[in-house]
Amino acid sequence: MAEPRGGRTVLSGLLGRVTASNVFFLMGLQVFCLALYARTLGFPPIWDDVAEIVNRPFLQSCSNLATVLNPRYLLWVLPVANSARPAWLASVLGDTCLFGQVFAGFRLTSVLWHAVCAVLVSGLAWDLTRKRGVAIIAGFLFAAHPLHTETVNIVSFRTDLMSLAFCLTSLLLYRRSRAASRSGPFFAASIAAFALALLSKEMAVVLPALIVLSDRLCPVGRPDRRRELRVYGLFLAVLGAYLVFHVPRSGYVFGGHKDVFTQVKDSVDWPTSAVAPEFEFLLLPEGDPQDPMPWQAVYGSAKARILTMTRISGRYLLSLAWPWRPQGDYSPPVSSRWSDPAPWLAAALWLAWFWTAIRWRRREPVLTLAMLWVPCSLLPVCGVVALRNLQADRYAFFASAGACLAAAVAFDLWRRASKRGLTEWACVLLVASFAIAAFVRNGDYRDNRRFYEATLERDPNVARARINLAKVLEDARDDAGAEREYKAALALWPSLIQGRLLLARFYLDRGRAEDAAAVLEEGRAHAPEHAGLRYYLALSYWMSGRDKDAERDLRAILASRPRDWRASLSLGTVLLKQNRPAEAAVPLKLALEMSHGRSAVAAYHLALAYRMRGDMENAKAVIDRLSAANPALAEAARRGAGETLTPGRAF
Repeated sequence: MAEPRGGRTVLSGLLGRVTASNVFFLMGLQVFCLALYARTLGFPPIWDDVAEIVNRPFLQSCSNLATVLNPRYLLWVLPVANSARPAWLASVLGDTCLFGQVFAGFRLTSVLWHAVCAVLVSGLAWDLTRKRGVAIIAGFLFAAHPLHTETVNIVSFRTDLMSLAFCLTSLLLYRRSRAASRSGPFFAASIAAFALALLSKEMAVVLPALIVLSDRLCPVGRPDRRRELRVYGLFLAVLGAYLVFHVPRSGYVFGGHKDVFTQVKDSVDWPTSAVAPEFEFLLLPEGDPQDPMPWQAVYGSAKARILTMTRISGRYLLSLAWPWRPQGDYSPPVSSRWSDPAPWLAAALWLAWFWTAIRWRRREPVLTLAMLWVPCSLLPVCGVVALRNLQADRYAFFASAGACLAAAVAFDLWRRASKRGLTEWACVLLVASFAIAAFVRNGDYRDNRRFYEATLERDPNVARARINLAKVLEDARDDAGAEREYKAALALWPSLIQGRLLLARFYLDRGRAEDAAAVLEEGRAHAPEHAGLRYYLALSYWMSGRDKDAERDLRAILASRPRDWRASLSLGTVLLKQNRPAEAAVPLKLALEMSHGRSAVAAYHLALAYRMRGDMENAKAVIDRLSAANPALAEAARRGAGETLTPGRAF
């Protein structure tokens, strides 16, 4: 393909001639994105952003930006959340440096990344078709697509925005290198963009396949198979280096299942697996295993995985065409029988999609490329790699670039075959419909309560949304509503131990120890060895006056986890309450040692134990140490009232 007129810059490769109309169009596309999401800038952080950003001290310190950008941590492991995505970490820390704690700045950055993606989708459409109308339709459809609201509004999911932006940049630069007389700088920039895409999110692993499709269907320049093989080899080499980087930094275990990265990490002694010495203090001891998911059967049965993920992939295809009522959390039912019609309907939908793509290969190869982009982009989230969440709107973000390009090409084909005005009005109507749906959906992100309520309006069977809504209602002092949602969540997901712990703590804080014990005793059938469950069950027994039962469970915890200082402290307090100070002093002393002397409550009870058994010298030594940390508790211990703290005050 000949080089476009008007210069040999990357910008001209994206837009053709750099004209006022082109610049006006790009500015209009960016203004459209900003206008669509403007009202969300004032919304507070919600959902994953609270846990992944606001409550992450590492991301609240601007000085850590230099740490993330230090090449040292491409070799050493930085033991912080999302360390396998350092480009995203750098982006969020950049927001911290620019905006401090003003979350509107974080949201604005995500909207700008979305605008960049829309511009690049438009640029790809132009590069493939050289038709301004196709580029305009593709860009505005992508900008307005309602399925993108999750990715744009939740800053934690900026990983998808960045990964797609860098992938599109890499693809455009690669195609430019094939056409340019001096291809080296363009190709080097393409490789660098691919690396940044991988360091933003793992979804970028599909780019080499998209490049091959681009070369086969929409080639640029003269064919040169040997050169192509060398180029593909370089992309695969970058991908291989990334996998070596990724494995020791990521992966997770859930419900007794290990994902592929964790399995490889456990079976191979990776040379980069050592944690950087200066950050070893961040490592935490392993706790209880995560709860089995409601769709746990998908991880253990190949048939269930194939059927369930086929049905979910069909839902993605439908959502890309028309995103009716997107939601923030999904609880997809498991398809485990070959007689279930839903997976077969999804498979038929995909067969029709592939048949259409192949049928148009010779007449309209760009349409074929755009249509094949969709399944290629969805492949990583359709069961090839086990995911903790089987379905999410953000998983389709990468695929939507291909879907919007396919729609734009289809509209162009329709325009050529029918009346031009009708086609243009249909395009305007579709973009306007998408924009209205996205604008309405944005309102669901105004706070946590509305977000979880909106999810449950769409699907009342999402147990996690009920748990999260219960916590919001509890904070709002709506006790009746919180209890109702906790119980509804456990009815949907009985094996959810974390949900039982939250409901038990809700009861304990309100003095309903017997109710807490009943909830936790039911949970023993699902996780009999769960230390956290046994611990809170012991507290429930303690508060309801069943000291012997509390002592039994606390000793059982310490038998399996002798370094659990909370259980050791609680056991000492239970023994102290039973007037057994000599026995209580042993676990209380261990609790103080294991907490590195930081637990004022352990020191207080140890001082009481020493006083009760007449060891005034040791009691005075502990009280003197306690005076600096907590003068009020030190004074209470000095008076020797002998009153043990209740569990609610202990932690």
